[in-house]
Amino acid sequence: MFSVVSGVLLAELPYREPERLALIRVTSDGQTSLPSLAPPEVEDLRERAGVFEDVASVRDNAATLTGVGEPVQLRIGGIRWNFLRLLGVEPVIGRALTAEDGSPNAAPVLLLGHGLWQERFGGDPGIVGRSLVLDGQSTQVVGVMPANLELLLPREAGLPKRLDAWRPFTFDFHTLPRFRWMRALARLRPDVSLEQAQQATDRLTQELISEFPAYKQQPFRLLVRPLHADLVSPVRRPVLVLFGAVGFVLLIACGNVANLLLARAAEREHELGARAALGASRARLIRQLLTEGLLLAAAGAVLGIVLARGLIALLVRLAPDDLPRFDAVGLDGRVLLFTLGASLFTVLVFALVPALQNSRVELHETLKSGARLAGGERRARLRGLLVGGRSHSPSCSWWARA
Repeated sequence: MFSVVSGVLLAELPYREPERLALIRVTSDGQTSLPSLAPPEVEDLRERAGVFEDVASVRDNAATLTGVGEPVQLRIGGIRWNFLRLLGVEPVIGRALTAEDGSPNAAPVLLLGHGLWQERFGGDPGIVGRSLVLDGQSTQVVGVMPANLELLLPREAGLPKRLDAWRPFTFDFHTLPRFRWMRALARLRPDVSLEQAQQATDRLTQELISEFPAYKQQPFRLLVRPLHADLVSPVRRPVLVLFGAVGFVLLIACGNVANLLLARAAEREHELGARAALGASRARLIRQLLTEGLLLAAAGAVLGIVLARGLIALLVRLAPDDLPRFDAVGLDGRVLLFTLGASLFTVLVFALVPALQNSRVELHETLKSGARLAGGERRARLRGLLVGGRSHSPSCSWWARA
């Protein structure tokens, strides 16, 4: 379960300096709408807000590729020419888009997605510079994008994670109607906080409302949201609730094991008494019992990792496609470190209390005949406490009887 928390909630987005990426949303009458802007609003944010290093926009559309085998319909990302640069993504071959590619009346150019490049063109590096026919128009391929490129936006943006190709808009953003149909991302300047960016955007919004009569009829606010937080917000609470539930299951298991260790200690009282009689200090006995607990926890951790490897793969295959970041779930260094920490924690939970209890050896009573009853009352009270702590869990009834 922590691998899900790590991959979905903690892992950084696969872009350059993702902590500075923000999604621009629009709210009106207290209702948050789609993360959508009009083309002139994109330019307003770029040129007038003063807190963004860059602002770019994207919108998907369909196009038919002909002249290369059977005609096929592609999903293409229409982007402001700087969109991929804003994300920090560069082509693996060829060149990136430039401002000239996005100027009005510029010759059509195209960046191929890695999947389309491999499936349709066999990974031929000579594709760069060739012209393809999209919707009957000759379009030059200028580059190929990386294989791991994904468009990570919230579900309501309505855009697929993987696109077949990318091409720049070739119109003047300033002159288009203020009709919202683009998804916009911004990169904050290094010295600007999210709060400062929101304040500057609010000031700009008030200026736009005063300048354009259409805005006065329906006042609005532009929200600057961290991209990662906005992306995972629909699943954050369910994932954390499930993680908490799994944590309680772990505590119940620790209680069960501690109870079993206490029961087993009754059979080892002569052994521990003999060790104490031979000069073993209480600290030495505690170290011995904790070491045994550590070996038990290590065996459980190894088994857990082995099981998790297969279960995580199954979970990822069964997860719906629109769940964010589930492809980032896996066994990585963070998960293994957490497993190590959880193992040490379980040793403290299920082994320390029995170790402290069992190390209190009374030599005279222990070495007498019938010494097994010497610490029985104390253990009975402690085991009763452990049983009471998990008595509400039906899954523990078998262990309780044991």
